[in-house]
Amino acid sequence: MEEQKVKQLLADYFSKNSIEFKHEVNLGGQVIDFLFRSKDKWFGVEVKGVFTRSEYAVGQLIGYFRFISHIYICAPKTTIRKIENSISANKEIRHLLDKFGIIVVDEGNVIFTKHPNNETHYFNITASPPKKSHYRPKYGILDEKDEEIISLIRAKSTCTISDIANNFGLSMEAARKRLRNLEHFRYVKRISSYPLIYTNNAERLI
Repeated sequence: MEEQKVKQLLADYFSKNSIEFKHEVNLGGQVIDFLFRSKDKWFGVEVKGVFTRSEYAVGQLIGYFRFISHIYICAPKTTIRKIENSISANKEIRHLLDKFGIIVVDEGNVIFTKHPNNETHYFNITASPPKKSHYRPKYGILDEKDEEIISLIRAKSTCTISDIANNFGLSMEAARKRLRNLEHFRYVKRISSYPLIYTNNAERLI
């Protein structure tokens, strides 16, 4: 199951169960897919699909601990198993395995199978926000990062703003600006407005 489908199923689950949540939240420089509130406390959720590189996912998850204590991984079973194996294989971070909660998405169902195990609860955005981007569109002329973004969208078929921000170390605003420019010059196409999802425009090649 692709990451975007998992995100939609989780958002539908939160809405159906009247759970307060936020989507694509910038935690002072690192974007997490969801925050949701339960018993007046905030919990983070990082969503992954079947094509996720486990090493990259582990690095993201560890980074979130700077900002929030209770984090869930939401993914298909096979992806969760790969991430767990990557954590277990590294003795320096093996102790973190019990700290993550797990949400399994299976055949359209969202199942909370394990809750985060952390003695203290904190949600603290103290890191400096990303520096403001000085990128300016140049009338359809692409720079190296634009070309890398297009290559990623072609490889993944679809991408959200947070995908671009996380993969290229951009702020959400900088990623949004680049995608809007690429959309304007027909390098990519928008296929959804909420959440914003882009795909490759096969009619235009670089």
